Amino acid sequence: MASRDSKDLFGRRCLTDVRDVYEYNAWDNVQWTEEQERLAEEKILLNSTDKLPEDSQERIEILSHEYWDKFYSNHKDRFFKDRNWLEKEFSELFFSTLPNLHIMEVGCGVGNTIFPILRVIKDPGLVIYASDFSVMALSILKKSEGYDPSRCITFQHDITKTDVEIPCPKNSLDFLILVFVLSAVNPELFHCTLQNLVTYLKPGGVLLFRDYGRFDLAQLRFKTGQCLKDNFYMRSDGTRVYFFTQG
Repeated sequence: MASRDSKDLFGRRCLTDVRDVYEYNAWDNVQWTEEQERLAEEKILLNSTDKLPEDSQERIEILSHEYWDKFYSNHKDRFFKDRNWLEKEFSELFFSTLPNLHIMEVGCGVGNTIFPILRVIKDPGLVIYASDFSVMALSILKKSEGYDPSRCITFQHDITKTDVEIPCPKNSLDFLILVFVLSAVNPELFHCTLQNLVTYLKPGGVLLFRDYGRFDLAQLRFKTGQCLKDNFYMRSDGTRVYFFTQG
């Protein structure tokens, strides 16, 4: 199916006939049965009972930047697709009437969120602060055809370090974007990380967030020995992922 059709259908793929289950690779607004939820709970209990020892977790933390650099060195810009669902999920960003928007995306990767924004928002006064933990990701981003150095300011940033200066001034952002990035952070650091990041928003600024949720199929597929903390796992390549629950 064409990407334009996929974008228009996002959020409206409702399975009404089980015979159509393979028509799309994902369905929206699916309600689980009690039995499905029970089986998922059992799988999570099984794969998270034995946690990795503290010394192993400390080593993973220290080497985390190397794991992400290796990830992008191996996959380049081929692993993720541009997030064409952004217009639907974050409509307030794309339909803002404010001129000269200032946006920061933390964990920008190779630009799969930035490029759709640049394509839709033509305002030459747009400023996007694009930061990532991985120097390799930023190198790939800046070499991409869609990258616009006149509207993008790119820099390496460990969002868990709250005492470092970055090019983005505080109280300056209209939008702060976190898409599949907080899940890579040790959950013990969530509070201080977010508390620091929101200081870059101007009064009335908006934080746009999307990430992995508990019971995601990826969580159910983890094997015993990959769990770091409850709902927090190490992938086979050393990168980490947390699965959120709704508050």
